[in-house]
Amino acid sequence: MEAGITPKARAMLASLLVRAGGAVSAGTLVDWVWDEEKEHPRNVLGTLDNYATKIRNLLGQHGMTFKLTNSRGTFRLEVDRKSIDFHIFGERLRTARVHIEQGDPAGAMEQVTSALSLLRGPPLDDLTSEPAAGWRYGFEQNQVLPAHFIRLTGLLKLDRAADALQVLEQLQAEHPSSYRLHRLRMTTLHALGRRQDEIEYFTRVRRQMAQEGDLHSAKHLTKHHEELHARRATSRPAMALAEPPQMLPHDITDFVGRSALLRALDALTSDAKGRPLRGVVLVEGMPGVGKTALAVRWAHRAKRRYPDGILYIDLHGFSQYREVDHATIVDSFLTHLGHGKSLSRSLGQKEALLRETLSAKVTLTVLDNARDSAQIREIVPLLAGSLVLVTSRQRLSGLSTGYSVRRIVVPQLLSDESLALLRVQAGAQSTVDEQSLEELAGLCGGLPLALTVLGYNIADCQIKDADGVDRLSALRRRLLKLGATGDQDVTPHSVFAQSYRMLTTPARRAFRLLSLHFGYDFSVEVAAAGLGRPKEEVGDTLATLVGAHLISRSNGVERYRYHDLLRESARRFAADDDIPAECGAAERRMLAFYLAQAIEADRALIPEHPLPPPMPVEPQIQPPSVMLPRQARIFFAEERANLVSSVLQASRQGYHGYAWRLPNAAFTFYEEHGSYAEDCRLVREAAVISARAEGNEIAEGSSLLYLARSYMELGQLERAKEYLDISLGCATRAGMARAQLSTLYHLGKLEVLRDNHEAAAALFERSLELARQEHDQEGLSWTKYYLGVALRAGGRTDDAMIHFHEAKVAAEELRDESLQARCLCGMAAVLADRGEHHMAASYCAKALRLVEPAQDIPATTLVHLRLAEVHLAREALGAARDCAGKGLSLAEEGNRVPAMAEAHRLLGAIAAGSGDRAATSTHRLRAIELYSQLGNRAMELDLRRRLEEGPPEGTT
Repeated sequence: MEAGITPKARAMLASLLVRAGGAVSAGTLVDWVWDEEKEHPRNVLGTLDNYATKIRNLLGQHGMTFKLTNSRGTFRLEVDRKSIDFHIFGERLRTARVHIEQGDPAGAMEQVTSALSLLRGPPLDDLTSEPAAGWRYGFEQNQVLPAHFIRLTGLLKLDRAADALQVLEQLQAEHPSSYRLHRLRMTTLHALGRRQDEIEYFTRVRRQMAQEGDLHSAKHLTKHHEELHARRATSRPAMALAEPPQMLPHDITDFVGRSALLRALDALTSDAKGRPLRGVVLVEGMPGVGKTALAVRWAHRAKRRYPDGILYIDLHGFSQYREVDHATIVDSFLTHLGHGKSLSRSLGQKEALLRETLSAKVTLTVLDNARDSAQIREIVPLLAGSLVLVTSRQRLSGLSTGYSVRRIVVPQLLSDESLALLRVQAGAQSTVDEQSLEELAGLCGGLPLALTVLGYNIADCQIKDADGVDRLSALRRRLLKLGATGDQDVTPHSVFAQSYRMLTTPARRAFRLLSLHFGYDFSVEVAAAGLGRPKEEVGDTLATLVGAHLISRSNGVERYRYHDLLRESARRFAADDDIPAECGAAERRMLAFYLAQAIEADRALIPEHPLPPPMPVEPQIQPPSVMLPRQARIFFAEERANLVSSVLQASRQGYHGYAWRLPNAAFTFYEEHGSYAEDCRLVREAAVISARAEGNEIAEGSSLLYLARSYMELGQLERAKEYLDISLGCATRAGMARAQLSTLYHLGKLEVLRDNHEAAAALFERSLELARQEHDQEGLSWTKYYLGVALRAGGRTDDAMIHFHEAKVAAEELRDESLQARCLCGMAAVLADRGEHHMAASYCAKALRLVEPAQDIPATTLVHLRLAEVHLAREALGAARDCAGKGLSLAEEGNRVPAMAEAHRLLGAIAAGSGDRAATSTHRLRAIELYSQLGNRAMELDLRRRLEEGPPEGTT
């Protein structure tokens, strides 16, 4: 097939085939077909159309069934995926995974071997553009290598380890750094009985990982090695000391909560019979979370298990005091073990004495407040006969590479535990009311340090004297300063500063600037944008901050968040250490990232949606990659809260260009695919404020139109009408015909909701005239549909059917499934009016198949309600009730008042038909309330009349 097509056309064909059935923009095709350094043709779309013709001729010559279309610069190739090796490979790989999961290695081997046989060298290796290279890399990493992993797993499960080793030789030559292949080679050598080879291989690879700084992989490789060669360690009988040392600080009398963590420490430090274990247990967590308190509390509870004593030392790793060095630790422990006279010996001799003394004892050693692995690397081997309990703000990954460290991460206190601790610290004489106590405890975010300091100083942090938008932030800033006394600074901010000062310069900068992010959590990509640094570098910096417990991982693998108090503390550092211009630049870069990503996601899901004019390019921001629809949906799902916060904060802080552009790019999706009416209203209002502040009348008119749409969904039609009138004025003054068209169209929709059918039809006619003038097929088709709605409501069903049909034909040409579904519903309503209920139901069922997979919530709601109406007309009351109930549920989720009103009207009619007086009254009263809110006087009066008449005679 390749001989009959030019290289450029072949590149275009490849891009379409890997996205078979999906929309591909002209921009994507340009990036695939032409290298960045080469000049693009003057008429890009004309050239692409020419290539599309060649592709059609080629595919037709080979007898393939296909459809290649171009709709306003968006191309789509519909072809049977079973005829494309790339898609066949993916299907066979998925089937192989299923076989492996079901314990069928032979079946998995058959599928994966068949898949790998399709490979004939690197795919699309003659395409040199960057997107093609990126696609090849993703295919190799996400499909080819996993296929080989399944193949190797299958060989091992079928006892064919020798064959697996031969496969590994070839694969590791091509992928020498693959952790998974390292692990599989160790498993294979172990299966072949080559234990020494496995040990030598593991040692070499782990050393290499450690040298390269990949401590995470080294840790997991060590764990796998230990699992392969687990051996029970024999313990020597313990010998009691004459005077066992008891170096623990006093027990904490006001200790609150942590029962689950205490049980977890019990489990990690003893075997099934309750006998104490040796080894290292690390208690880690963020500053002020209560690591030392937990360790000391547990050690006092477990004291009886360690008859030969407990050693303890505060290492001052994060402190105003000088950190304790190795020699001091050795001397302190030897002294308490009764060897004070030996302190004049050399360090080596003292180390040997300490090791020998503890080797046969059952002791507990607590190394509190370790700065890093280096601080305790030399002492831990000397404590091999002891259980070593380490507390640190760091993850101590370096320690984990040499020892099988058992970990406990100390989380924040639960809300009830926080309140209990604050009550204890505030004392019985506190005059703070319970509601204020609860809110103050919440401000501390579960940090015992903050709760303790607040309890001691509660009179200085009254909650009722702060108000306004930033009230909570103001209270947190005040809380950070509590605790400064004449002899010691124990404010939360000073405690956090101890960790902050230990960071590298890049990590300190990241900690400061990323605290300016507007949302709850953030991805590594937005962090890279905010810092203006490469993603790989920023990923390492974030790992450092996570390791220091100054930020934590959020729900996703590469998502991060601040504790509220740490965020406020970081912002205080930013105010002290950074010039305002750098902070502003970081905020703008993050906003620019969100705007660029939102535009790409919107383009992937709603390619026909007009986008706002671009902002000036922010330096150090990488241009976004083209998104597939699935990636776009993931972006919108993960970033909704951040996008809302970004718009609101951008408007407040004067980043007005971003504040009105972001809603335009992002929130059309949320209006159509979720229950976010209130979020949409908030960001639309902020957009109007910012467009007005910027003096951009066109943007103000557009934002007002979107805001009016939100108010229409919320049933506030008077405000919607007010904003639509202003928007129409802006569009008229600017001479924006399409904006006028859209505003007239929405004014018509508003009159439909008010039951003013003649006024609605007149507005739709004006909108149609403008759509024809502008050759706006999308505007023409949607206006025809709503004109049909108005005509049907006014009793002109034949005319309505004509408009529904014409709109449906146009929607099919535009590939607009949402509009197709609505047109089918409109036609179904007319058919139901004519008594053709069976045909009407089939139209609704077809509409449902169009919109449910796309999660188009408004259209799905409409279909269910229309189907309920059809079932009601044919007296299938059970089916009608189910459909109306589904429609009501969807409408209530999004607080869509017009749909809620119609759902209650239908449910009232259904209840009346079944004789349920109570349900009839409940639903009709609610419908009356909603129609009154909408200003639909005719529907309100009709329902009142029906309510007064009651159900027909003879019903109960």
